[in-house]
Order: sequence, then structure tokens, then C-alpha cells
Amino acid sequence: MHYFFALILLFFIPISLHANHTEIHFGVFAYLGKEETARKYQPLADYLSETTGKKIILEVLTQEEMNEKVSRNELDILTTNPTHFLVLRQQYAFSGAIATLVGYSKGVATSELAGVIVVRADSPIHSISELKAKRIATPSTKHMGGFRAQAYELYKHGINLQSNPSNIIETKGSHQEVVQTVLKHKADVGFIRDGILEEMIEKGEIKANDIRVINEQNTTHPYIVSTRLYPEWPVCALPTIDDDDLKLIVSALFTIQPIHKELLDAGIYGYTMPADYLEVEQLARELRLPPFDQTPSISYRDIWNQFALSIAIIGLLITLLILYFLRERFLKKTLKENEERFRLLIENMNSGVAIYNATEDGKDFIFKTINPSAMRIDQISYDQVIGKKVSEVFPGAEAMGVMDTFRRVYKTGKSEHFPISFYQDGKIAGWRENFIYKLPNGEVVAVYNDVTEQMQTRVELEKAKSDLEKANQSLLIKNDQLKELAMIDGLTKIANRRLFDESYEKKYRETLRSKKSLAILMIDVDNFKAYNDHYGHAAGDECLIEIAASLKSSLKRPTDIVARYGGEEFVILLKDIELKGAKKVANTLLENIRALNIVHEYSDAASYVTVSIGLAFQEPQDFITKEELLKQADDALYKAKANGRNQIFMVGQSR
Repeated sequence: MHYFFALILLFFIPISLHANHTEIHFGVFAYLGKEETARKYQPLADYLSETTGKKIILEVLTQEEMNEKVSRNELDILTTNPTHFLVLRQQYAFSGAIATLVGYSKGVATSELAGVIVVRADSPIHSISELKAKRIATPSTKHMGGFRAQAYELYKHGINLQSNPSNIIETKGSHQEVVQTVLKHKADVGFIRDGILEEMIEKGEIKANDIRVINEQNTTHPYIVSTRLYPEWPVCALPTIDDDDLKLIVSALFTIQPIHKELLDAGIYGYTMPADYLEVEQLARELRLPPFDQTPSISYRDIWNQFALSIAIIGLLITLLILYFLRERFLKKTLKENEERFRLLIENMNSGVAIYNATEDGKDFIFKTINPSAMRIDQISYDQVIGKKVSEVFPGAEAMGVMDTFRRVYKTGKSEHFPISFYQDGKIAGWRENFIYKLPNGEVVAVYNDVTEQMQTRVELEKAKSDLEKANQSLLIKNDQLKELAMIDGLTKIANRRLFDESYEKKYRETLRSKKSLAILMIDVDNFKAYNDHYGHAAGDECLIEIAASLKSSLKRPTDIVARYGGEEFVILLKDIELKGAKKVANTLLENIRALNIVHEYSDAASYVTVSIGLAFQEPQDFITKEELLKQADDALYKAKANGRNQIFMVGQSR
């Protein structure tokens, strides 16, 4: 796919007016210091020289030196951090990025970078909110991973570093110098880019417990980070480079394969299509950092163009406010008319409305008026209730609890919602929902609804929901059973090849991350075809079942995995085990299979069924790809069979 994108990109690269160069000057920002950066990027320059046939001259430069070189047209291509790229693109006329770096570390490739916030291990600072007014060390405020990414995180937490620049200590050196500045108590906090901390610990420059990371993020990034991830370094072409040379460079960058040890050791996995650096630009704009640190002049037309909608809304609100006051004046003149409308509204409401006066100091309440809906719901007439106490008309109200609600509302003046409850007396029964208020004149108002029909519907719906949930639960159980069957070998009832592949991928990554050992035992039943041919496939199946059971019972740790790899082949995965232990497990397996004493008169290894075992082992400090480790086990199995079968073989060692 990279080759396809490279051809597309080459098709659109404009033709340069410059003559073909025999030398191409490659500028690289010295973010690790000149010596360390040169050590990292020289293999890339050598690769480009070899691939393009051009002499690539590596120039490791500070940002100021790179700016000067670009202004004098002394560079042909360059790579720098994303924020410096934005500044250069703003100041000088050259195209956008032609490629984006894909970094490499700990067996993981990534085209993203981030910032890290570090403090001393004994620092009282534990959160990003505590960084206000602290002394902060940075290689430069121009760095993306060394300042801007962290500054943006603080900005989102309400801390604007630009408001107090005296607290920012620019070392004008490498990221490593920032860490040393913090350790020497010359700064409270350090801003560095990702990967620096791990590199210093690996080189022994600091200890892991010297430094603590603030605001650590939970990501799949290979390094510890404190900020969100941003695009990695871009590669840019300047107008000085010849069109044909640029095509060679772009093609060489996109065709880098992860087989060059020098590049991988330098942390360069390859290059991919140019990333979208808009999010880096937005960060710089929000923080008002170069090249967006200048405040533009604003005219009334600019204000209108930008805030036309807001201005229109404010004007509309003012107009509405004026209309509101005019309306209030009108309402005062028509109060009687509105009172009549209110009366009509109550009379025509579908909800029951009853108004009461308190009696006996709020212990009971007398009906003052009710609307027609109240008469319909409670099956009463107006004359039957007016002037009578609630306790007389509805004797079940006290037991229902609504009377206590009336008393609280009357005493506190706070409205209450009396939840849906069942009411019953000698005349009526049903579900009621009440809303109770106190008017300024001391009257108590109850607005209520008969929700008996809704409650009956709810019961039916809840039953249907319960039935549906039971059906869904049954379906989930069946799905889980099907998933389990998909991962288990149907004959031997142990893990199948699919489950092994998933487990191997997971355990391989775990061993790299935790620096643990990993062993693979590849097992093959000796002369199994001959066994099948002479004893029949049914006997062959029984033989495989017995062998699988023996292998499984021989493993004592729950983390050990045995799987049928295919046909008569089995594979075992042993994590966090010494080589001596792995060999011991292999011998136990060999002996336990022999102990089954399954007769095999047609084997050239023994008179009973035996197995051959190939052992591959990865030490914690080794780096072997998972594919290579599996191949080693397979090669060892081949050797064991070639040496006469019924034995264990490990590549590089005898049994």
C-alpha cells in the first residue's frame, strides 16, 4: 500500500527549476543534542544514500541554526518536530510534509508522539492541578513534545503558563538536561518528550525510582506519557531540491522495511503518508504560541463578520425584553380577564383539581372548590364535598399517607409530589398520583390523576420485559457456549489452533512488557500415519485423545497452555519459566507419553507410541519475534525427528 501512495504522491510533486544535485543536504533538529541525534539519524542518511545513489549529507542543527540554513537555501530536505514545522512553513515558502515518521520501540511501531511531565520521586507534587506557580524546566518552549503538549494539558486544567513566563526554565539543551535539572533541584517539574525517560533508564543515566511521572495516560503507546498523542515528526522538502531527487527520496522513505537493524536500533521503523497536523496547529492557536502568537488587528467589520449571529441574538433578546415589559403592563390592566381564563382552565383540565382551607391548625382540610375532573375521578358531586373535611369524604386518605403530605406542605410551604399510590375506601379503589401546593393566601391545592389504567399497563409491560430479559439471558449463555466450542478442539477437548494463536499473541506481548521468559514446545506423534494406516482412524483418534489428556495433566501451572496445533501435532506455551524448568517439563511430557504404553508395532522409534519434542526458548533480555520463536520450535522438532524421534531437541543445544 505504501508503494501505491508513494506513486500517487510522486505524480503530484511539482517540477523543480533547480539543476540535479550530486549532494542532498538533510537537516535534522538536534532534540537529543547534536551528538546523540547524529548517532540516531546517520543510519537513515546512509540508507538514503545507498538507496537513491545520492550523497546524503546529514546536518544536525538547533532550531535557530535550521531557521538560518532554510533562509539561505542551504538545505534540501529537513525533519523536525511538528511545532517547528508549523513555524518554518509560516515563515518560508515550501510545501507541506511529504512523509511522517513511524517510530519504533519495544517491538511496537508508532507514528505518534506525546509529552511527559516528570518530578523527583520525593516531590510533594502528585497531580497536574498542583503545577501552578512551579518552576518548570524545558529544552525550549518551541518543542512540541518538550513543552507545547504539556502546556496544553495545563491550559485545559486552567493553568496558563504564558501568564507567568518567569517560572519557565529553558535549558536550551537536550531533554536529558531537563531531567538532570529536576534531579538537581534547579526546577520543580520537567517537560520532556516521550521515550527519553525510558532511554535514560536503559543507559543507566538515572534509576527508575529517581523520577515520577505526573498525569500518566492509559494508552497503547510504547512509552509512558502525560498528554494526548500527536503526529510524529514530518519530513519536508524545500524548493532547493531537484524534482527527480525528491522522487528518489520519497520513494526511499516509503519503501523502508523493518529489517534494517541499524534503523530499528535508532528507533526508526519507517515512514508513512503525511499525517494531519491540524491538531498541532489548533494547539498552537489556543495557546497563542508561534507562529500564532501575534494578535491581529480587528475592525468593526471583522467583529460583525465573526459575531454577526451573536449580535443578532443579543439584539433580539433586548427586543424581547422590551416586549416583555410592555406585556407586563398590559397584563396588569387585564388581570380580571386572566383570572377568568384561569378558572376556565381549571374547570377544563383533565386532571382533578381541589382547593382546601386548613382547619384545626392544619390537622385537617376543608374542601373549598373542585373541578369537574375531580368529580369524575372520585365519583362525587360538588355539593357532596364543599365545606366538608377531607377525612370525612375520603376516610382512606390518612392510611394512604396523603394527609401527612398535606400537613407538611401547609407547614413548610414547599410543594411535594406524592408518588403513585393505591387508594381504597368503602366506595372507590384505584391508583392515584398527587401534586400538592400551597398558595400565597394559605390555601392548599391538590392536582391529581387516576393512573389505574397506566399502572395495569405497566405491570403487563414489566412482565413482558422480564420474559424478554430471560430470553436474552438464555441467548447470551448459548452464545458463550458457541464461542467456547469455537476455541476447543472437537476431538481432544483441549485448546485448538485459533485459541493458541490468540493466547500466544497475548503472552508474547506480556513477556516483552514484563521482561519475562517464554518457552514453546512443539510436539509431534512419531509415525502417526503408520499408526492410522494399520490400526484404523478410530484407534488413531483414541490415541490422540489419550495423548492430549496426558499432555494436559502433565502441566501443573494454570498459566501453561496446551493446544492441538493440527493433525498429530500439539504445542505447549510456558511463560515465566527458566530453561532448566522448560527442559524438565519436556522430559516429563516425553516420559508420560511413553508411560501410556500404547502399542505401535509399526514405529521405527519404539514398540509403543512416542512423541518428538522441539523446544524454543526466549530469555527475558532477548528480543526474538514471535514468528521466529515459533519457527525455532518447529526447526527443533524437525531435528528431533531427524535424529531418530522419541526425543527432545532444542536448536543450539543437544537434549
